[in-house]
Amino acid sequence: MKTRFKLCRRAGVFYTEDTATGKQTSLRTRDETEAKSLLNARNEAQRQPVLNLHLDGASELVEERLTEIQSKPDFKDRVQKMQHDFQMRVLSDDTSKFIASVDAGLLRATSEPSLTIRQIAFGKLMDSVVSQRQILLENTNADASLPNSLTALAARIEKAMEADVKSQEADQEKKSRDYQRWALTQIQKFNNDMNSAEGKGMIYDSPDYTRIKNDTVIYLLPISVGFLDPAVSRLYYEAFDRGWKKLENQKNLQTEVAEQEAVIQKQKP
Repeated sequence: MKTRFKLCRRAGVFYTEDTATGKQTSLRTRDETEAKSLLNARNEAQRQPVLNLHLDGASELVEERLTEIQSKPDFKDRVQKMQHDFQMRVLSDDTSKFIASVDAGLLRATSEPSLTIRQIAFGKLMDSVVSQRQILLENTNADASLPNSLTALAARIEKAMEADVKSQEADQEKKSRDYQRWALTQIQKFNNDMNSAEGKGMIYDSPDYTRIKNDTVIYLLPISVGFLDPAVSRLYYEAFDRGWKKLENQKNLQTEVAEQEAVIQKQKP
């Protein structure tokens, strides 16, 4: 069956031509596949006379309406605004997803037990936020609220980092205080044994010297002097010198203390 409409092209735009009247109607497309689909639809409608009558009238009405809209002075501005609004919605949605992703990463980083991993995670999150904010600042279509939201996000990360540092400082301070107390206890135990030995009121015998050597190794040598506060450090050296002088005539015992000093495991905060 012969079709009533055929396809033609002018200046790259596709038209339908009515083979009965020669009238050409723009399909408003440069895409051949789309043009063929529109042509087929029109020919199919033509095969149904009643429906065809309505379609022809509707088509002419649509074309008139489109021409009327396109001829308005603000048409181009309205189209540009629609494009801008669409781009803004896309940017806004993407930014919201990015913020949600970073917030989730921040929560995981905050709960990470390893200090090193936490610091690395905080740094990576901050870098990604700064980069994304710069991209938005350079995008002329981006509303100012979008980079501002990332500025607020960066502030949250920075706050978490500061809180983490303060927590670590407090933890280190507590460990240091605990270490000072432990070291003082060790020094006191050594001095108590020295006082007990000196309270005999008699000349030291071999077991006494051995006890001093053992007490030095047990109570004093495990202490890491570098972690001591100045006052505690001074008490340590006084106690050590006190025992060392008692062993002046026991060179073999002093040598044993020195050997133990080189191998014994030092306690740290």
